[in-house]
Order: sequence, then structure tokens, then C-alpha cells
Amino acid sequence: MTLDFRLLEDDGRQRWSPFAETRPLGELLFGTRLMRVRLEEWLGRDATASLVPRSLVGYFEDGAPTVTPMESDDAPSSHWCVALSSRFVPTDAAPPPPLRKAPGSASGDTGPRPRPIFLETTPPVGVGWLLPPGTLPPERDGHPTLPSADDGLPDEAIRVDGILLDAPWDLVNRNARQIADDLARLGHLPRHPESEVLGEHPVTLGGDGIQIAPQVALDTREGPIHLESGVRLDPFTHLAGPAWVGGDSTLFGGRIGGGSIGPRCKLRGEISDSVILGYSNKAHDGYLGHALVGRWVNLGAGTTNSDLKNNYSPVRVEVGNDRTVDTGLLKVGVFLGDHVKTGIGTLLNTGTLVGAGSNVFGGRMPPGWVPPFSWGTGDRLVPFHLDRFLEAAERAMARRDRTLREPMRELLTRLWERTHGPVVG
Repeated sequence: MTLDFRLLEDDGRQRWSPFAETRPLGELLFGTRLMRVRLEEWLGRDATASLVPRSLVGYFEDGAPTVTPMESDDAPSSHWCVALSSRFVPTDAAPPPPLRKAPGSASGDTGPRPRPIFLETTPPVGVGWLLPPGTLPPERDGHPTLPSADDGLPDEAIRVDGILLDAPWDLVNRNARQIADDLARLGHLPRHPESEVLGEHPVTLGGDGIQIAPQVALDTREGPIHLESGVRLDPFTHLAGPAWVGGDSTLFGGRIGGGSIGPRCKLRGEISDSVILGYSNKAHDGYLGHALVGRWVNLGAGTTNSDLKNNYSPVRVEVGNDRTVDTGLLKVGVFLGDHVKTGIGTLLNTGTLVGAGSNVFGGRMPPGWVPPFSWGTGDRLVPFHLDRFLEAAERAMARRDRTLREPMRELLTRLWERTHGPVVG
């Protein structure tokens, strides 16, 4: 019998602002690949859908599976289904046997029951379900829920090795190590004759059309470096590993290292231990450190963030207007949602979250939490006119040969209305 595979946007995603509002967490970059792609490769099958809250209906990006709201009751009627949290990162080489082949016909009067999937940890942590045909995972407030071991581990539980990422800063904190683990499977390739290489870790190339100019330093003393097809490194770029640079990205110069860069980015300046999902620009000097940056982001010249408090205490992050989270980490940068823009000279404090579609500028730091579609300087923020935002988003995407499709326009409009109220006029 065929096994289906679906991603669960479980209730833990509520800790993932400002990204959870506009994209499934499976479409976040971690190490050298999207979270979804990592799970697809591990299971050996493509995801057929992401089970999401209704707020994400309409999400679309090339290559991403269909999004299905929990309320649709759209469960596979004839297939067993492996349903895994998008936040789950497997570390074992292959899934256990129950996740490789669908179970046979079950015996008994009650029929087959869901089998919970737990991490091989103490205490066990739930990461998903093996679901019989025609069933969906349990849900709470429109979000799939993961199994709990509060009452002990059931006999039918399936155990897997891996981690469950808890929050955006958890992803950033683990990312450099994940890059090194991912690239450890790749062999050495010839080094470019006109580039200077420091260190003994490998530099690997993932395709054609890679341009490495003279006066480029590839620094592998702390970890490997991988360049995808079409990457261009301009003179005076110091690229330090572990680092992964996505296809058709350009590095104009500066020290960039310890991070993951998605496709078609244009970057310059000092960038440290950050994850940039793709189609984003930081084409000028300024510091970006320990940050997670969404797609279609543009950082104006001189934009700089803090990632360390002056008193060296753990960073606390404002998540919304009424909740503060202690990350337990000394180095935490900024978290910029999709379509965020900053003006020249913008300064961002440690742990700042900027909601999708916001445009911040001027000489005053914005607050630690900037709601989606905010516009202004410092704490003088007003709603960014929806029609103007959509017009700017369409133009930005067209510059990368992409289209803002109508379902995504509707998703972004709903987020604007949840944040600022009904659109008037």
C-alpha cells in the first residue's frame, strides 16, 4: 500500500513570528536546504500537502506543495499517511521501517489507529503521526497537534532520531553546525585558480556559471563552503565557512560567513551567522548578524543590527505586543519577515522582530516588535497603505521574474486586515 507524506504546521508554529504569518515553516531555509526538502529527502518521497491554519490558505511559491487547512477534512482516503512537523529535523540516515512502507491490513474490531512518532530523547518529544487512511491528526484551534508523552509512551509509538526546532533563534543558533553536517557528505572539488583559500575544509561547487574574481578569499578554517550554480563573488569578498550560497546570488564584497544564503540574493558588508531565505538584497555596507531574513527583503545602505547586549546577558525577544520570551542565548540578531524594507542608516536593536510588509526608516530604532505592514521611524509607526505595499511587492518580484499571484495577494490582504482592521476605501 502507498504511503502519503504531509507536513504538519503544528501549534508550535505560533512561536515563529514574523515568518509564520506568511509561509509554512517547511519553507524556511536551514543549513543547505529548505526544511521541507530535508524531510522529503529523508523519507524518499515528495510532500503532497502542508496541513496549515486557515490564515495560510493561498500560500504559493514555486516548488512548494499545496496548502490544506485543517478544517477542510481533506485526508487521504486510500493511503496511509506519514504526517511530520515541519520543525522536525531528522539526524538518522534513514527513517525506521514503519515510515518506509505502509502497514498491511489491520486486524481487530476497532480498525487501525494512528501511531505517534516521538524523538529518541528523554523525555520523548512528539514530532508527528503515522495515520491510517481517511484520518487527520488531532487539532487545536485549527492547528495540528503533536503527540504527547505525558501519560507515558504507548507501545505502538515510533521512535526517530533528530531535533525539533523551537523558535527562529533556535534555527539560527544551530544553522552553522547544520551547514557543516550537510556539506560533510560532499567531496573535494578543484579550487578556483584565481582565488585564495585559507584552511583545510573543502570548497565545493554545485553547478555551472560560478564566477570567482581575483582578490576573493575563501576561508575554510572554521568549516566548508559550498557555491551553487550562477554564484558570483566580486573582488574583496571574504567568504568564511561554514557557508552555503544559493544559486544566482552575488556577493559584492565584505566579510560574509557562518550562514546560509538562499537563491538570487545580492549582499555586501559584514554578515555573520545569518540565514537569508532568498530573493533579498543587502547590497551596501552595514552589519547583519545572527539574523533570519525572509524573502523579498531589501535593506537600505548602512542598515545595522545589534546581536549582543552590552551586559552580556541572555537576549529577551518581544513576540507580539504582550509577550516576551527569554531565548537563553547571548547572541540573537533580528528577524525580518517577508517583504520587509529598511531605509538608509536604519538601526535595529538586539532581538528585534519586524513583521511582514513593514517599511522602517529614519535615525530612531524601532521597537522590539514591529507589527506587520508598519511604516515609519522609531515608535512612530502607522499602517503601510495596503495598495502601496502590494504595488511595491509586485515590482520587487517582477525584478526577479516572479509574479505576485492572486491567492498570495489575498493571503497578505487578510494579514493586513487582522493587524490593522478592515481596508477602507
